[in-house]
Amino acid sequence: FRRALDASTESNGIVGPDGRYRYANQASIDLLGYGAEEVLGHHYEEFLVPDDSPDPEARWRALDAAGRASVVRRVRRPDGREVVVQTEMIALGDGNVLFIGHDITERLRIEAELEREEEHLRIAQEISRVGTSDIDLTTGERWWSPEMYKLFGFPVTTSPPPLPEVGERVHPEDRAISRLSTELAYSGHEHSPMSFRVCLPDGSERRLDRKSTRL
Repeated sequence: FRRALDASTESNGIVGPDGRYRYANQASIDLLGYGAEEVLGHHYEEFLVPDDSPDPEARWRALDAAGRASVVRRVRRPDGREVVVQTEMIALGDGNVLFIGHDITERLRIEAELEREEEHLRIAQEISRVGTSDIDLTTGERWWSPEMYKLFGFPVTTSPPPLPEVGERVHPEDRAISRLSTELAYSGHEHSPMSFRVCLPDGSERRLDRKSTRL
């Protein structure tokens, strides 16, 4: 077992009932940023950002109930840099706990960046009153941006309204051109903008231009 932990590229450490490291493989030592002599025998909380641990004993109670737990904590390295680590904690049955850690700092940064970009796109579409939709031609799965719901007068939800309901919002005189635009999009053909009117629930009308592009 110890040999497998030594060879693993994952951060593996064994913590005793007192919370002190009894074992740490090289990947774990590299993740923490300290030397082996600075890790072994030290309490694992010494390497964590204090603000992330309002109740350190809570995770031990969770282990008592389920035998394992998953936590996300910030590690403060000796150079002052903080890394976010997702740790799987597994009770070994002898009072010790196996820590398996993964540095998720970069993943969280990318996710936060994508969220910011999505929010910027939402704001831009709201200002310019432009909506986007997407369909997977293989699975038929559909997606609408929030502004697309608003343009057709639907409440924003997690999945677009059924196509028949969307078709009913189109002005009767314009349904043929709207249907052609939809058929071209569903067949994977690109087309220049087609204009049609939408009848909103409040009785007002709105003219939309639709264009399809294959990605």
